[in-house]
Amino acid sequence: PLAMLGTSLTIGTLILVISSPLLLLFSPILVPLGFVLFMAAAAFAAMVAAGNAVAWIYRYKKGRHPMGSDKLDAAIHMFIPRRDIIDLVREDHAKLEEDYGNYKSASRRGDHYEARKWFNQFVWEISRHSVSEELVMYPLLDGLGPKGRDLAYQSRADHHKIKELLTELQHNTDSEDFDSRMETMMSNLRDHIKLEEKRDGDLACLRDNMDQQAREAAGATFALGKNL
Repeated sequence: PLAMLGTSLTIGTLILVISSPLLLLFSPILVPLGFVLFMAAAAFAAMVAAGNAVAWIYRYKKGRHPMGSDKLDAAIHMFIPRRDIIDLVREDHAKLEEDYGNYKSASRRGDHYEARKWFNQFVWEISRHSVSEELVMYPLLDGLGPKGRDLAYQSRADHHKIKELLTELQHNTDSEDFDSRMETMMSNLRDHIKLEEKRDGDLACLRDNMDQQAREAAGATFALGKNL
């Protein structure tokens, strides 16, 4: 055994002696190559992880209950009360009308600071509301047949128009016709709200085609989307 150990040590030493000059000779190539290979492997791993995350979210949104979704649902329901998405959307609409009313009151008083504050609040609220509708409510409508798809299509078109008007407002806050521009935007928004709340509109389509439990689950996701 001692002889074999001595032989192994001798062979190992010879290999180290022979390979050391080669490693030194090729180190300018091997070190960068190793770094590149490491970064490529890390990037590939990140892409795989991102792909898995997107696939998980897609399955979750489709109601396919991927692994861990029950824990996410429990966490959501712990911090976000289950409420009907229809009620949440209506409340948002009322809040937007309230913020606009506060803006108008301040503007009529000539309180430009207060008016600007309420305008910014209005933009903040409508942005959160619109994002949640587009992420949660309209995809739900898309899955409720031709009528739902038509309603979602029209609502998305309304959102696009309102966003354009809001962008113009934000770029022209000091213009003399700001109030009239705001009126135009609000008129478009009110028409859109009427579309969603009318007897055969978006909310009615959800009510007629989804049970209470499903609407409450959608409401939790809607509320979560507003707080992201």
